[in-house]
Amino acid sequence: MHEPLGASGLILNERLLWEKGRKGRSGFSMPESDVPSSPLPPDLVGDGPDFPDLSEVDVVRHYTRL
Repeated sequence: MHEPLGASGLILNERLLWEKGRKGRSGFSMPESDVPSSPLPPDLVGDGPDFPDLSEVDVVRHYTRL
């Protein structure tokens, strides 16, 4: 009783989220801000985390399959 991979509902070769990401994709959309911007102190400004560019649907599907 040997079934091909994926036939039993298990995904054994799920790619990492960083391998799935494509530049320019966004997992959210924000409405236009009606609040005036205010500069941050330089010690609070940084590059930010290196998260993959994925849509929200891609992330939810990834964790659902896991």
